[in-house]
Amino acid sequence: MKVLLIVGEFPPQFGGFADGAALLAREIAALGPHVTVLTTRVKDQENRSFREGVEIRRVMCDWRLSEIRSILGIIDEMGRGTIVHLWYPCVTTRRRPMVNFLPLFLRMFRPHCRVVVTIHEFRTQRTRYRVWALPLIMAAHGLIFVDPPDLELLLRWTKLKRPRIECIPIAPNILPVPVTDVHRRAWRQRLGVLDNTPIVTFFGGILPPKGLLGLLEAMNRLRHDAIPGCLLVIGWFGPDPVGNQHYEREVREALAEGLSAGWIKLREKCPSDAVSEYLHASDVAVFPFVRGARSNNGSLLAALAHGLPVVATRGVDTPEGFAEQYGVELVPAGSPGALANCLGEILLSEEQKNSLRARALQAARAFSWPSIACATAAFYSSLRA
Repeated sequence: MKVLLIVGEFPPQFGGFADGAALLAREIAALGPHVTVLTTRVKDQENRSFREGVEIRRVMCDWRLSEIRSILGIIDEMGRGTIVHLWYPCVTTRRRPMVNFLPLFLRMFRPHCRVVVTIHEFRTQRTRYRVWALPLIMAAHGLIFVDPPDLELLLRWTKLKRPRIECIPIAPNILPVPVTDVHRRAWRQRLGVLDNTPIVTFFGGILPPKGLLGLLEAMNRLRHDAIPGCLLVIGWFGPDPVGNQHYEREVREALAEGLSAGWIKLREKCPSDAVSEYLHASDVAVFPFVRGARSNNGSLLAALAHGLPVVATRGVDTPEGFAEQYGVELVPAGSPGALANCLGEILLSEEQKNSLRARALQAARAFSWPSIACATAAFYSSLRA
């Protein structure tokens, strides 16, 4: 089996898409197929390289229609019967026509291929987005979705022409590095945090939907109530300097005083191993999503994999039973007061922290990239048959 995984972002680019694609590609390659990743060119990176058994081809610039020749050329190199697997959507590809119509183009120009699309966050998008994605999902031979509640809407939108559909979830986008008590103390010292000061960690893209400003307000309330805590922000600002320029300026201004005083730590664009070390050094992870937590939040899954007590938000996107299934505490989205109260209770109770750690590790056992790779490879085989 030969697999061409097409994704807009791939390490060393930062983001859940990049990390998840790298982990999936590695595990599929470990099963035996030849895996090639087609992705965006990155300055100071070779256009063709190999990493952990995966061939990486950095050939795309702007993801415009004229660049489809590059995709067709690589498919021809790989040979007949290649599985072409597209991850969608991605900030880098910007939902350009070439990407949305790629399955249709491949059906026309390379009919010997089978095209698989993994679609993320379909139910959270506007109607205009779904209409624009229709050519993509209807022309694909196979459609993978990662968040179970997406199924109802996908079935409704594919009535006229339905590909083979299957739910294959994602796993943590950051895998834990080995840790000991000595390591943990050293990583906390590297942050400049005393052993008796709890670290509350936010991890992920620093974008408006992630709710960081609400978390900052909650931390200020805790400090007003004399509850000690250090806020560690691990992440990256959005890649679009125009669309996120105002928000980035607002966040940096809001963080400035705490950074100066030392009770806020900001770590931007860290490599995966460093992120894992910081998560191991933390006491609680918080994900204050504006629309609520979902099963496809790779950063939240990473915190669970590290055995961290997790506090997230319940919103319009949060399915019933999420807190029980994932072992997290949920507070109403958009309520810094409720978030502060929940965090305060956890920080002051070793019993509650230990209970949440145990729940996190129990939930994390259900998600692994090797099992996801096996399910994905089986899906490929069903399309070839």
